[in-house]
This record gives sequence, structure tokens and C-alpha cells, in this order.
Amino acid sequence: MSSSESTRAQFPVLDLPSLLSRVSVESLLILWFVLTPFASFFLRYPHEQSVITFDRAIFGLIFLILLNRWRRVSLINRGGPLNVTPFEIAWALLSIVALVSAFTASNSFPYATKMAVDAFCLPLIAFHVARNHFDVRNRAKYLALGAIWLLFSLFCVGAFEFLEGVNIFPYKGSALIREGELRVNGPFASDAAFAIICSLVLLFLFSITRILKLKFDASGRLVYIGALAVGILAALLPLFRSVAVALLISWVIIEIGLSNQKSPNEITKQASFLTSLKSFLRTRAWTRSRLIVFVFIAFTLVVADSLSGSVRFERRLVDPRNAYGRFATWEAAIEITSDSPILGVGLSNYSRSFDDKYNWAGEEQTSVLDARSSNSPHSNPLWILAELGMIGFVLYLTANVQIFLMGYRAFKKAASNEERIAAVSLLALAVAYWIPGLTLSSGYYSDLNLYFFFMLGILSNKSLALSMPDSAMSS
Repeated sequence: MSSSESTRAQFPVLDLPSLLSRVSVESLLILWFVLTPFASFFLRYPHEQSVITFDRAIFGLIFLILLNRWRRVSLINRGGPLNVTPFEIAWALLSIVALVSAFTASNSFPYATKMAVDAFCLPLIAFHVARNHFDVRNRAKYLALGAIWLLFSLFCVGAFEFLEGVNIFPYKGSALIREGELRVNGPFASDAAFAIICSLVLLFLFSITRILKLKFDASGRLVYIGALAVGILAALLPLFRSVAVALLISWVIIEIGLSNQKSPNEITKQASFLTSLKSFLRTRAWTRSRLIVFVFIAFTLVVADSLSGSVRFERRLVDPRNAYGRFATWEAAIEITSDSPILGVGLSNYSRSFDDKYNWAGEEQTSVLDARSSNSPHSNPLWILAELGMIGFVLYLTANVQIFLMGYRAFKKAASNEERIAAVSLLALAVAYWIPGLTLSSGYYSDLNLYFFFMLGILSNKSLALSMPDSAMSS
């Protein structure tokens, strides 16, 4: 026996492809879905300006697993076409533009690269994997239980911060009190991410249990209803008007899909949204019950706010100066865009460009009725337009239009009630993400984008087009 053979006998060579083939993509995704709000804070290195994070590790491992799987398939079948949607193509091109901007134009290369990878590239992987490599039917119970766990845990953290004023997860730059207002952020770096993620998970849980016909026993149903209730409360804790409006509109969209259920023999290939809307308007029982619940929870929030002694409710939601400030901010964003309309000022350069234009150069800062503009664009489309220019803006709009077209086409072609509900749920999630994004730069936050893209992938999963048996769940 040669010395090299003896060494291999004593120290077996690590067979990475074999190990990767034994890891379940579905298990990793469910693990990530449940743990990432909390694991992302503790599992990162170094602690500041982290290179290794929980999200990057999970999706990097998933990428390696799929790469190994594709390699093995290509050796047997000599490859095959990659199943991608027009949305993925547009978003992939946008990701490339973001990476190029980070490398060539950003004043902070590490931060911009982090944003390009975490907010653009990783969400695309999450969508593709959830759409093409996740067995939704057999993992439905775990998705529902994970969503229930998330809503209860996020509410508990948010409620504690709201009542006690203690920032449990102090990310760099995050603060509960900003400009004299309480900003609950839970286990995330932003209050906007906390509010929108809670609303998305709430809608996802409400949808997935109906799409997959999950049944609860008496105690399980009580837990499920409780999760929906605390989910609404958690989404409203940061007191964003746009999130409350988006949540209500999205809920109505899902109810439209539920209002015109048919037997299998009555299902047609061309579903009519107008027919579903008419059926929805004729069904009034749901309206009373759900609006009562919604108003009751909103009233409870107002009472909790008054008892907490923190920022006053009417200042956060009713004061028109908030709207004036938005208008001034959007005007400033358009002026900054005009300085570099084609390529933009560079990824993550907006704040620096704002300071250069208004603070250092001595130019008068824009204002509307004495409400001054902010150094953040406070709008996803304006953020993309300002930092990535018209090239990035066109790709961004194309990708998002494709999301809505994907849901609309799925609704039109629905051959079962499950497909119809999945289609309107996808549209509802897109609305719940987009409406707040018109008044907030929520696309900055990778955790929000990851959750949004993952749930979009689940709702557009091909297995939902199949006939699904009822599944039972017990507490």
C-alpha cells in the first residue's frame, strides 16, 4: 500500500457531493422560515459589518445542493432547460445592475455589495427554490405551524418593545425612539420591515390553510384564530397607515377569491374576476364579522397606546404633516435623480447625494407647508430610480408587473378552487408589499424581500395546480 493510500485510509476524504445529496432543501427552507428573524441577529460574524450571516449560509448551502443536483442530472440527461419565469429574468438583470453599481459607483463598496447580494440576489434564489424545489402539499402543515409560531413570537417581541420601550435586538442604526416617536422593530433592523413582514405572514397563513384545505381540531383552531388576531396587532404596532390600508385591501382580495367557490364540475378554464367580485359583494356575512374584528383590534391598539404613555396615536397616523413631509421627500428624490437620470447616483449613495446637494452645497432644502424632506427617498420606485437610474427603474417595474401578471394569468387559467385561491393570494401578497413600498423605502431590507419572494414562490408552486386532498392538523 502506498503512503497516499495509507493516508486516505486513516483520514477518509470528505465527499461533499454525497453529503449535499442527503440534505433536504425543504427542511432547510422551513428551518430558515421559522428561525431567521432571531437567528440572523445571533448567528453572524463578525458582529458588525458581518460577512457570514444566517441568511447567506442557508441560501448558500441551498445553492450548493441545487448545483450538485443539476450536475448529477446533467451527467445523466445531458442537461435540460432551466425553468425560469419572466419575473426571474427581469429581477436577475436588476440584480446584475445593482452589483455593477456597487462595484463601480458606490461610495461605500462593502455596504453596497451587501445590499446587492442580500436585497437582490438572495431573494431571487428564495423565489426560484420555493417555486420549483419545494413540495408544498407534503410540507403544508409545517408551513402553517411555522407561520403560527412566527406571528405569536413576533407579536410578543413587538408588544414588549411597545409597552416597555426596550430594544431587544439592537441592530446598528436601529432605535425605538426616532424623532420623538416610538418605532417598534421587533427582531428586525427596521420598523417598516417588522410591520410588513407581519402582514405578509398573516396573509400567507390565512391563504395557505385554505389553499391546502388544512383542518384544525377545536384547540388547534383556537390557536389558529389567535395567530391571526395577534398577527393583525403586530402589523399595526409600528403605526403605519399604509400597512393598515394594504392589509385590509389584501384581505378583501383574498375574500374575493373565496367568495365564488365551485364544485369541480363547475370549474371552467377561464375564471372571471368580475364574477368573483359580484359574488363577493353579495356575500355580506364575512364583511360584518371581519370588519368587527379589524375595528376591535384597532381600538385595542389605541387603548394600548394611551396606556403605554409613548407617542400619541393621532400624531403618528392622523397628523397631515407626515404626508407633507412625504411630498417634500419625493420632490427631493426627483431632483436628485435629475442629476444622473440614466445610471443613477449609485447603489447606497442616496443619503450622501442628498447631503451634498442640500446640506454642503448650500442649496435650499425642499419643503411642503414647512415640512422638510428626508434624506431617504421613502419610496421603493423612487429609490431604484435615484440610485440605479432609468435602466434599473425599467427592470424593477418590469419585474413587479410580471408578479401581478403571474397572479392574474394563474387566476384566469385556474382549473380548481385551490388554484384560484392561490392566484388571488399571490396578488394579495404583492399588494401588501407594494402599497407600503410606495411611501417607504422598504426594498432596502433584505429580510423583508426574502420573506416576500419566498412566499411568492410557494404560492406560485406548480404542485398547487394539482388536486389536493384535505389535510388534518391537531394542536
